Amino acid sequence: MPLGASRLTLLARSEVTAVAEVIRQKRSVISPGATFGATVSTTQSKFGGSSADFDATQPQYLYVAGNDDSVDFSGDFTLECWIYLNNTSSNRKIFDLRGINAAHPGGDTTFALGDTLLIDANTTSLRVFVDGSDRATLTSGELSATTWHHIAVQRESGTINAWVDGTRAVNYAGSDDYTSVFAANQAIGCNLETASKANGMFGYIDEVRWSTVARYTNGASITVPTAPFVNDADTYLLLHMDGTDGSRFFEDDNGTSRSAVGVSAIGNAQVDTAESQFGGSSLLVDGTGDYLYMPSADWFDPGSGDWTAECWFKSTATANGGLISKRNSSGASGTDFVSYLWSDGKIKIWVSNGSSYIVTELTTASTYNDGSWHHVAFVRNGSDFDIYVDGTSDASTTISGSVPTSSKNFNIGTDNGTNAEFNGHIDEVRISDTARYTTGFTPSTTAFTNDANTLLLLHMDGTDADTDFRDDNGKGRTPIALSAYNNAQLDTTQSKFGDSSVYIDGVNDAVHIDSAGSVTGTGDFTIEFWVHPTSVAGQRHYYDGRSTGNQAAPLIYAVGTTLNYYVSGSIRITASAAIPTANTWYHIAVSRSSGTTKMFVDGTQVGSSWSDSTSYVSADHAIGVTRFNDGNDAVGYFDELRVSDNARYTTTFTPDTAQFQNDANTKLLAHFDGYDGDTTFVDDNGIY
Repeated sequence: MPLGASRLTLLARSEVTAVAEVIRQKRSVISPGATFGATVSTTQSKFGGSSADFDATQPQYLYVAGNDDSVDFSGDFTLECWIYLNNTSSNRKIFDLRGINAAHPGGDTTFALGDTLLIDANTTSLRVFVDGSDRATLTSGELSATTWHHIAVQRESGTINAWVDGTRAVNYAGSDDYTSVFAANQAIGCNLETASKANGMFGYIDEVRWSTVARYTNGASITVPTAPFVNDADTYLLLHMDGTDGSRFFEDDNGTSRSAVGVSAIGNAQVDTAESQFGGSSLLVDGTGDYLYMPSADWFDPGSGDWTAECWFKSTATANGGLISKRNSSGASGTDFVSYLWSDGKIKIWVSNGSSYIVTELTTASTYNDGSWHHVAFVRNGSDFDIYVDGTSDASTTISGSVPTSSKNFNIGTDNGTNAEFNGHIDEVRISDTARYTTGFTPSTTAFTNDANTLLLLHMDGTDADTDFRDDNGKGRTPIALSAYNNAQLDTTQSKFGDSSVYIDGVNDAVHIDSAGSVTGTGDFTIEFWVHPTSVAGQRHYYDGRSTGNQAAPLIYAVGTTLNYYVSGSIRITASAAIPTANTWYHIAVSRSSGTTKMFVDGTQVGSSWSDSTSYVSADHAIGVTRFNDGNDAVGYFDELRVSDNARYTTTFTPDTAQFQNDANTKLLAHFDGYDGDTTFVDDNGIY
């Protein structure tokens, strides 16, 4: 296949006069299987209420899938984390960066001794192992069991330094180029030298950050971090290890301005697609021990300054309980604020300054347990305090003075996790450090977007019954809700990038996507994805944006080896022999530029151009299935789905050789990364 001109840059393909800088892609973090994969644990944490739990007897580990050789590790870098050793009786691997091809037990464990780096806890010492030799020359004793230690290994101007709790442990001159090592898989918590992964981590790891700069000044000591790390332009990887106990979902935080808050689902709290205000799902809590929990919420101080706490709720019972609270125990000293939908259907709130209530049982006049969705906002604006329901102030008071409060736990769906649990659905929780509403208003008709005043933003989106809840700290746009339908799931058997893809088995499987990420209007757009069909027989739907059969929305499908683009009841572009063989990865793109739509396979235009003035309607969309369940489902693997509001391609091009990156023209970006069998699909709306 002719490739034509050399590979175009992202900016050239964007075809806009100004595009915000792309800083970095989200890294694929894999917890490899139920036996060998590390899990989230709330037993120990340095920050955020949880950490990654590693069992040395298995052993268990994580690995970062290598797929990007464009990040420069030839110069300065910093690798750091917090570790908690259950014991110091043996050597425990922390980071094994030796350029292996795969990080699976019994799999390919080949690695090169040149340009390699291994960091481990050698009983009570930190060891830095470079190019086959132990470079640590200090005496033992800087590490102890059942204690959190900050570990940092850094290269600055050709000198490698390492610190434990701020004290220098290693000083070594090393100038190797580690770029190729980071382009391969990198392991956290295990030894990749043997198939048995001997001497794996035994304990916990929290706050992993790998950077492409020297974060600290080389010297005898450094200042130990006192808060979770925040992503920036020099971050390569950032893992907070936050989430629900037992989860194997670990997400690289490539957001901006603030660290993502860790959220744990307690009891049977779960995503429910039966009800939603936005995004196709919401939080379901049943009134009996179900809630969301964020420990030690020092990111929010309701006893001082202006603030807004808001959400949408739908009650399913006459007697009800807590909506949003920051509370460890009853009484003013254990309460920062607590809000309820009371048994009489009225909304009430208490606010404390840490010793006494500055708002006591402020109660709305109307009732709201009518089984309908309502927006509620609790707003402090100077000395004014209001409860707004559906945009109207239904209760208000005046307060003055404040004392900064201590760190109480933050809860959604309960008062403090011991009683008064809510029964119903909650959606779009946002906490802000500003008074967003000072008079009557119309509640937003779309999901909230993270901004400089946002402290927490939960969209409650995902697959039905999912227990992974993500704080949206991304920039520029709200993440699009994706959910698994039927048996659609991540599979590590095949991937184009990132070590996994989504597998569709041909029997009514799909990834359903909220309409906010669909193609709309008459402007430019691009729909693109990688597909690996396991069969080229029959009719197979790859991408369907319709809600009715003849709707003005895109359908991309294959019949045999012919690829078609179908809009408003007619085939608009058709190309024979476009998908010639099964079990091959193909890049498919449909792009409209100034009223002309073209279809590309592997960077080459296929079929004729179409003069396209269609005004595309907004609708939920899906990959891998027809929207009408007519049996023409795809069978195979999908990776790297991106929908854009510009024409990325107008002529022959070379498809990207790495994962796509979120930018100002991205409406949806799904990398389909995660562990085998996972049904949590994430839209990457990170920093750009």
